[in-house]
Amino acid sequence: GVGGCVGSHEKENLIKSAPIIDFVFGTDNIDQLPEIIGRLESGKVVETRFQHRAPYHVETLARAPGVSTFVNITKGCDNFCTFCVVPYTRGREKSRPLQHVINDVKALVKRGVKEVTCLGQNVNSYESECGADFADLLEALATQTEIERIRFTTSHPKDFDQKLVEVMYRNQPKVCEYVHLPFQSGNSRILNLMNRGYTREEYLEKIAMIRKAIPNVVLSTDIIVGFPGETEEEFLDTISLVEEVGFETIFAFKYSPRKLTKAARFDGQIDEDTKSDRLDRLFKAHDVWAKNDAEKYVGQTLDILVEKMDENRGNLSGRSTQ
Repeated sequence: GVGGCVGSHEKENLIKSAPIIDFVFGTDNIDQLPEIIGRLESGKVVETRFQHRAPYHVETLARAPGVSTFVNITKGCDNFCTFCVVPYTRGREKSRPLQHVINDVKALVKRGVKEVTCLGQNVNSYESECGADFADLLEALATQTEIERIRFTTSHPKDFDQKLVEVMYRNQPKVCEYVHLPFQSGNSRILNLMNRGYTREEYLEKIAMIRKAIPNVVLSTDIIVGFPGETEEEFLDTISLVEEVGFETIFAFKYSPRKLTKAARFDGQIDEDTKSDRLDRLFKAHDVWAKNDAEKYVGQTLDILVEKMDENRGNLSGRSTQ
């Protein structure tokens, strides 16, 4: 059997291309697995329908969570960025009930977990059935559980508000002074084509809001280069935004067409050589800044949560709260 995003996206094509497969199920059909297997006596089964109104009740199950683990709080997405296939493979946005997440974290703490990362396509659009938003969830985890560190990813700039910033500030360092905030492009025209819901200027206002409340915040981001129609000047706007904000880490990728998305049908598709060149130049520009920025840690003593140990070499590795 094949499940998950691939199942949702490929459906019957999987069985046609690989007859050895007996059943295919989507991201909303995991709870139906026993029933799906029971139907195999009548032939192959494909069950990939989204259940948009069904509740999202999935317990966090981790056999060996270690000191740091992920806790899903949302699934799916309602934003429909023109480059992204998530709404078509993960379905519409759903949030887990607030108390379920709290119970999960409490259970993980009893198993020795020190740090959790709240996970979702857009965690800060979280909304529990009781009315709690993402800021309320962070506050509850910080005050009602014994977890020592809380992280979250990924946030959407349009949903990052003052209330969330204030909750982060009040609960430092339990809520880590780290924000991953994708901007994707530094040019407002391209952002509009991407259907991101904000301009370059509005993104920079969000960064200023975060830094005003949390001056020692560390920032990272996601970037797409070579989006259809992106000119050289518009690409340079992306480099200038990276330099203006000063991200400690960037996760950058070449635009790649995805079936079912609007951008795959846009005019002005950019050739691979140009996309590769732009990605290379972006990384080189960031490397210069990041190397200089890293020097601020020289001579500092930081509290590190050790996540890995190399017994052969005697090395320990982990992260600070930033």
